[in-house]
Amino acid sequence: MKIGMRTVKTGIAISICIFISRLLNFQSPFYSAIAAIITMENTFSNSWQAGKNRMLGTVLGAVIGLVFALIQPGSILLSGLGTITVIFLSNLLGWEKATSIACVVFLAIMTNLGGKSPFLYSLNRIRDTFIGIIIAIIVNYLIFPPDYQQKFYTDLQSFLERLEQLRATNLNLLDKTEFSALKQDLEELKKQFMILKSEFGFRKSKPEELDQFQDILDLSKQILNKMELIYLLKESSLCN
Repeated sequence: MKIGMRTVKTGIAISICIFISRLLNFQSPFYSAIAAIITMENTFSNSWQAGKNRMLGTVLGAVIGLVFALIQPGSILLSGLGTITVIFLSNLLGWEKATSIACVVFLAIMTNLGGKSPFLYSLNRIRDTFIGIIIAIIVNYLIFPPDYQQKFYTDLQSFLERLEQLRATNLNLLDKTEFSALKQDLEELKKQFMILKSEFGFRKSKPEELDQFQDILDLSKQILNKMELIYLLKESSLCN
C-alpha cells in the first residue's frame, strides 16, 4: 500500500500552517491546520470549492457566535438556539455544505472563550481558517499537480484502439462481454472528462480541446451502441 500524493501534500500543508503560526506568534495553529486538512482535495477545483465552503461556514459561524457570546458566552440555552440559527441561515443562503463547519466554529466561540474577547476570538478564527485554506490551495496547485489531461488522453487513445479492434473483428467471433467492458471504460472516461472540465480555468486546457474530447466521447458512444445493436440482431437471427 503506497502513500498517495494527497496525503503527502496534506502533511506539507500542515507543517507550513504550524510554521507560519509560530512565525507570526499566533495563539494556536490548530484551526488553520484543520482548515488545510478539509480544503486539501484530489483536484485543485475541488480544493477551491472545499476552501470556499470552509470560509463561508467559518464567517457565518463566527458572526453568529460573536452575537450570542456577547449576550452570554457558554449559555446552554443560547448554544442550542445559536446552532439552530446557524443551520437555518446556512440552508436559507444555500450554503448547505458549509453548515457543519459553521456549527463547529459557532460552538468553539460559545464554549471555548475562556475569558477572551468574543470579537477578537471570532476574528482570529476567521484569520486562522483563511490562512489554512490559502496554504492548502497553493500546495495543491504547485506541488505535484496531477495531469488529468494527459491521463485522459492516454486512456482515450487506448479506448479508441480497442473500439477499432472490435469494429474490425468478425461478428461471429465477438462476445457480448466485450461490449460491456467497453461501455464501462467509456463511463470511466466520462468521469475523467468531468474532472478535466472542472479543472478548466485553473489549468492550461483550451476550450476547443474540451469540445473535441466531448465530440469524440459522444461519437464513440453512438458507434458502440450501433455495433452492439447489430451484434444483438445477428444473435437473434441465429437463434431463430
